[in-house]
Amino acid sequence: MMCLLLLLAFGAIAQAQRCDPQTEGVNVARLGIASQSSTYVHDPMPGPERALDGNNKVNAMIHPCSHTYNDFEPWWRVDLKKTYAVNSVVIVNRMDCCSERLEGAQVRIGNSADNNNPICGTISDASQATITLFCNGMVGRYLSVVISGRQEFLTLCEVEVYGQESDDKDNLARLGDATQSSTYRPEYNAGAAIDGNKVTNMMLGSCSHTNNDNPAWWRLDLKKRYKVDKVVIVNRGDCCAERLLGAQIHIGNSANNNNPICGGINSVSEATITLSCHGMEGQYVSVVIPGRAENLQLCEVEVYGQEVKCVADNLARLGDATQSSTYRPEYNAGAAIDGNKGTNMMLGSCSHTNNDNPAWWRLDLKKRYKVDKVVIVNRGDCCDERLLGAQILIGNSANNNNPICGGIDSVSEATITLSCHGMEGQYVSVVIPGRAENLQLCEVEVYGQEVKAITAVNVARWGSVSQSSTYRPEYSAETAIDGDKETNIFMHPCAHTNPDNPAWWQLDLKTAYMIESVVIVNRGDCCSERLLGAQIRVGNSPFHNNPVCGTITDVSETTITLSCHKMEGRYVSVVIPGRAEYLHICEVEVYGVKI
Repeated sequence: MMCLLLLLAFGAIAQAQRCDPQTEGVNVARLGIASQSSTYVHDPMPGPERALDGNNKVNAMIHPCSHTYNDFEPWWRVDLKKTYAVNSVVIVNRMDCCSERLEGAQVRIGNSADNNNPICGTISDASQATITLFCNGMVGRYLSVVISGRQEFLTLCEVEVYGQESDDKDNLARLGDATQSSTYRPEYNAGAAIDGNKVTNMMLGSCSHTNNDNPAWWRLDLKKRYKVDKVVIVNRGDCCAERLLGAQIHIGNSANNNNPICGGINSVSEATITLSCHGMEGQYVSVVIPGRAENLQLCEVEVYGQEVKCVADNLARLGDATQSSTYRPEYNAGAAIDGNKGTNMMLGSCSHTNNDNPAWWRLDLKKRYKVDKVVIVNRGDCCDERLLGAQILIGNSANNNNPICGGIDSVSEATITLSCHGMEGQYVSVVIPGRAENLQLCEVEVYGQEVKAITAVNVARWGSVSQSSTYRPEYSAETAIDGDKETNIFMHPCAHTNPDNPAWWQLDLKTAYMIESVVIVNRGDCCSERLLGAQIRVGNSPFHNNPVCGTITDVSETTITLSCHKMEGRYVSVVIPGRAEYLHICEVEVYGVKI
């Protein structure tokens, strides 16, 4: 009953002060080093270490307490030597005399060796010998007791500190800079939300607070890019918690507030709200209240994740995405390359088509890449089986007929990785063939290296050529190595055979080369499809049975590049096997090194 009366009497002024000390665990103050503003001359000396000697006697005449002179704003400080998350602080006051001197003393915790750290609590009642203040996991290495604003003796018979060694180095927010849409009062600045103080009473001055803005926002610059696993929001607890309802947490690399959404706050029943962001990448974390005028108040924001060491690996983030249709606007194609790997469709960061046949999603990488792997993150809250049978296609066609990297035959895991072994292309497509289906992708990542422009010497120009037949004299085999890449056969002749079975064209390089790549320029004015299925063979046989470098499966582009991965040979052949066909080639280029 006495405790209840005391709490009612002191109210918010003594918010952090309690009657029932919780002193479980190790008193970490005993491991620290103490100092104070001055030391009162007495025998024995009442130095700062007297408050850490483990003796709780309250009569300074029987056992010395720490004691300063009558200083202006006297202070006592302990260096805990490590950073701790402090749960509670116990102050033992002098009771043989002068206990009232401690009234108004502030207990501060933080990483500053000065006395300007955030306030855990203020002593508003010095009538009891033992005073306990709850610090709610405030993080810091230094704990200070400060009497501010007046001249006073500071006497402490014992100080005990209870908490756990902090992993706060993982809280990335402490490394950043914060801004907000406006500041209600100077003490409610944006930085108050990353000061390490989790006290939820706004009156104690450790929360950020904007004006009634539309939209109201708070933003953290982490200084580097991170994969963010989770964001922890500590809401105001003494009043007005409902103001935070509907707030969105955004993460990305834009210094505006339009980054992808990690999640939204739809309940304020608890002061501490944790949102999982599933490795979303970004330098900026924003809290935004959209769609209405509101005061935004945050008592603490914590961010946990890992630094992104190589920010350009995921090529998908550089591209543009389209899809066969869009189920709802928020499920657009771009949602699959926003960096958010959350698998819950309801949180709005997955792409989703209608029940299309075929349903497809396509990424334009803007340049040609050798693709090593593609990572697909499937929907996890429902309907993951819809992705079964989907094919991943890679190539230079803006349609969905490129070569297949692989297919999805299991959805037991949300994250599916397909190795594409250096397949080349500008476009990556996900297609569900052969049935009507909804295609839903929560994230697509693409990893590889840009295909650099070929700068080596075209060794084809030094060779001699032949072909299975010649359609007209002007369409001789030699026209495919004359250096002219005109694709209209009527503007400049190309090599052209009769409908032979098989039709072939062959280049003799005169000596063996290690072949890196072969470039074929197809006819563009007509009949480009005739080249489909043509094989490029490299080897030392003057016949057409050498190993295959590659097969032409897409003729949507007139220029086709095949990587031969240092195949060795003197002869390069283009052969259309298995059918009678006209073979026409406007130019052949061969790049490699003489053996």
